[in-house]
Amino acid sequence: MNLILLFTVIPALEIYLLIRVGAIIGGFETFMVIMFTGIVGANLAKSQGFAVLKQLEDQAKSGIATGATVVEAVMVLIGGILLITPGLLTDLCGVLFMFPITRTLIAPHLIKAFKERATGTSSFNFTGGANFQQPNMTMEEEILEADEPSKDKHFKHPVQ
Repeated sequence: MNLILLFTVIPALEIYLLIRVGAIIGGFETFMVIMFTGIVGANLAKSQGFAVLKQLEDQAKSGIATGATVVEAVMVLIGGILLITPGLLTDLCGVLFMFPITRTLIAPHLIKAFKERATGTSSFNFTGGANFQQPNMTMEEEILEADEPSKDKHFKHPVQ
């Protein structure tokens, strides 16, 4: 579902917004806005990327590495990609990911979401089907269970 949203709905919405903005301010002006945000986004990604890398380096030298700084570094990378991508929504998200003030506000929420997703319950069992026996297993427990050899999980060819 997320890929459908990523590759169909968002580009369609971007095209719609670009057509609407083009009708209001003009086609050439809309094109110039896209070019401007691409150039500014590339330069901003470069400067903010170096700043976050410097911060990571300083933290590594002092022996303090925070996950928030790593998440912010990834946010700068994603923000730069979003700013280079033509579109108004992607530019807005890219700007939010690029500035340190908004990054520090967004990063804790992303970390919390990643932790919940990583430690939350999963209905998919890596052995090839839904896990109905123990629905409250963590992903790590499911992986360990899938790695255990079991006689009842032995594959038999349908012809045998």
